[in-house]
Amino acid sequence: MIPTMMRRFPMSFYSKIIRKSPISQSFFLSRSYSSEANDQISHKKYTPKVAKGMRDFSPEQMAIREKVFETVRAVFSKHLAGQLDTPVMELTETLTEKYGEEGAKLIYNLADQGGEILSLRYDLTVPLARYVAMNRLFNWKRYQLGKVYRREQSQASKGRYREFYQCDFDIIGKGVTMIQEAEILKIIVEILEKLDLKFIIKVSHRLLLDALLKVAGCPIEKCQNISSSIDKLDKEDWNTVKQEMIEKGITEDVADSIGKYVRIKGEAWSILSELKKFKEITENETGNLALSELEKLFEFTDVLGTTQYLSLDLSLARGLDYYTGLIYEAILLKTDTSLGSIAGGGRYDNLIAKLSENKVNTPAVGVSLGVERIFAFLEEKYKNEKILHPKRSVLVAQAGSSNKYLLVKERLKICNLLWNGGIPCEMSYKEKSDSKGQAGYAGEVGIGFIVWIGESEIERGKVRVKSLNTHEETEVEINDLVSFINNKGYSAF
Repeated sequence: MIPTMMRRFPMSFYSKIIRKSPISQSFFLSRSYSSEANDQISHKKYTPKVAKGMRDFSPEQMAIREKVFETVRAVFSKHLAGQLDTPVMELTETLTEKYGEEGAKLIYNLADQGGEILSLRYDLTVPLARYVAMNRLFNWKRYQLGKVYRREQSQASKGRYREFYQCDFDIIGKGVTMIQEAEILKIIVEILEKLDLKFIIKVSHRLLLDALLKVAGCPIEKCQNISSSIDKLDKEDWNTVKQEMIEKGITEDVADSIGKYVRIKGEAWSILSELKKFKEITENETGNLALSELEKLFEFTDVLGTTQYLSLDLSLARGLDYYTGLIYEAILLKTDTSLGSIAGGGRYDNLIAKLSENKVNTPAVGVSLGVERIFAFLEEKYKNEKILHPKRSVLVAQAGSSNKYLLVKERLKICNLLWNGGIPCEMSYKEKSDSKGQAGYAGEVGIGFIVWIGESEIERGKVRVKSLNTHEETEVEINDLVSFINNKGYSAF
């Protein structure tokens, strides 16, 4: 409907304005159709649900996630990295041609709002490279925890979602060959050990893969595409991968030649020694350089005590275009579900140059941990344990009284004492709660202690403290309560 003040002009006048001005068009259309659209929406049945590939996390689940985040932050900080945060949206041109043919299909491109063309970030590495290029940083350690987005087929059983957290650690700048990679691998080991996970770390080298493809007779223009097929060998059998490579345009003989190499894997030093016996690799300049760098890496990991976790696996390709040197992935062992890699990364010396004005290469290496996949495993591990609250947490409960209001104030005093002492605690907000119900609640949510208070306890300046772990009950002076809980408390994990 046209507003009254505008009715003096014929409709043809407004039609001309609408055709010429998108703003005018949206103005009139919003007046004419918004009420009709709202009527249609109001009559449509609404079923609350999350978007495909997304999920909510309950307080119990968040307790596990926070354990992961705390562990990751502690290790990252121990290696003296500064924390960075970047926008969840980036200019689409920043992300273009960084992730290969397969990765490009998974980027969430936002609708054009008449301004800058934007996309949701696919990972945290390219935004880091953009930040480093903008600020001209040349020697820097950074870590970042943040959500990323990919339009892939979600599979909850495999910890695969469209929105998920990544925890990244990167080292920017020059260093002794492989010394930075060795530290990154040490960081992965420290985190996964602290989370009590059983794992191996697959390692390989992009230059070695390039050399193998060349020796096998793969055309240079097809190497990147063939690499993405090789990377599927951890999920599919050789015959399936071989057929895919043939369909991409290489001959069966070339595919068989590639297969001779990429199915080699095992203990780091042992496989390295085996590869040195292939003259076609050692006489290839690129291949020989990769073997030399792997040897230096294993010397450093021997010093750090992490070589035992490494498996040299030539099927590892890491599909992203920006890797230039060592690559690695951490895999969980002895799990009932196929979660794939829980961490991965490598060296990417050319990426920052692609985003900088002077196009000068800046050495960089890093790792990204996939929290969702780690969480999927830990959630199963702790499903029968009550870990919502720290085990030194307290429920302040009343032991019965004729003066209900008095006990409310006394419970609040005890809570205040504990809060001021740094101890997590809560109380029922009801004026009176039965003892059985309060004890049942504390056990259900995993609270560590119940502090009982009644009129007799108030008169004597004491409380009764019951441990829900040992079921022991102790009478404690109110003034000693904080120190008592601190001495008895223990970790939830």
